Amino acid sequence: DWSSDVCSSDLNILLFDEPKVGPGATRNKGASLATGDILGFIDSDCFPDPFWVNNIQLAFYNDPKLDAIGGTYGFFVKPKTLMGRFLSAFWISTENVACVEIFSKRDLFSEKFFATANCAFKRTFFQKINGFDESFKVGEDIDIVMRCVESKAKIRVWDSKMVVCHVQDITFKSLLRKTFYYGKALARITRHHFSNEIIIKKGHGFYYWSNTPLTVVLMGNVPKSFILLLAIFITAPFSWIFPVCILLGGLLYFF
Repeated sequence: DWSSDVCSSDLNILLFDEPKVGPGATRNKGASLATGDILGFIDSDCFPDPFWVNNIQLAFYNDPKLDAIGGTYGFFVKPKTLMGRFLSAFWISTENVACVEIFSKRDLFSEKFFATANCAFKRTFFQKINGFDESFKVGEDIDIVMRCVESKAKIRVWDSKMVVCHVQDITFKSLLRKTFYYGKALARITRHHFSNEIIIKKGHGFYYWSNTPLTVVLMGNVPKSFILLLAIFITAPFSWIFPVCILLGGLLYFF
């Protein structure tokens, strides 16, 4: 029962203004004003399951070593905008995704991360990593997951008991704007957290080849990726052959 009466008069709700623009700044402000030992985050276009808060508390109570947790998403409320209804045909519920822990930053390539529309942190750990990076307009959730991993935190994602309904009443204009900023954010995250790696995104899953100080990550179970990789390393010493081989290797993906 997705109902707006989840927020009852028993809850201590504080509404505040944050002059600094951006999700990171407002989330950090909220965290600084909160008084509990656990910090839960949700987006304005989400409806929490009636037991969302209780299940977050139980997760940290049952596992005292847990530092951060992310939940799952359902899309059961019909969007009001035309673009939202169109995109809803491609949205996939994550309620049946297996709950897993994150051990490596490369888990990001296997879709193992949480979004700030449904996540929670132990307050002491959140303060330890200095909260969200306020310079991000979007993508602050992936950045904080990467920093959690770097801090050797215990992170669990896709907890099926921690569910929110994500509506996403989005317009075409806001979709373009969000996509643009997501692209900028992912480029920045890749540059900062995978500075010694070359990432080739293709399909689902990933492969990676490692040789200090360079790591090549191949996204997708595609044999043609290995042909392209081989072409890169064979022709790299020959400046005039290298770009030709890259072009021919890239064309492999279209045949």
